[in-house]
Amino acid sequence: MKAGTLDRRVTMQRLTTGTPDEYGVPSETWNDLRTVWARVTPDSEDEKYQLGVDLAFVLVKVQCRWFAGLITTDRLVIDGRVFDIRGVREIGRREGLEIKAKAPGVAL
Repeated sequence: MKAGTLDRRVTMQRLTTGTPDEYGVPSETWNDLRTVWARVTPDSEDEKYQLGVDLAFVLVKVQCRWFAGLITTDRLVIDGRVFDIRGVREIGRREGLEIKAKAPGVAL
């Protein structure tokens, strides 16, 4: 993976639960796992019709250097926009990662 093609900063985040409040509901916080240089390319754009509302979302493919521990319940932050991870695939033999991610739906 050539360093010159990794031109965007991407932050990986993981949801953690804290101590319960006075009602017994645990607090949830997204904590940064790491910030890496990556190549971000649009995968496709799609629309869904759900419960009478048109939802538009953007799918992206993110390629970065390999590291262990990223899971599909984590999320990405790219240019301030949050993306849910849909899949993680190893490129080569620990050369890199290819991450498919989706921005949550926005009502049109």
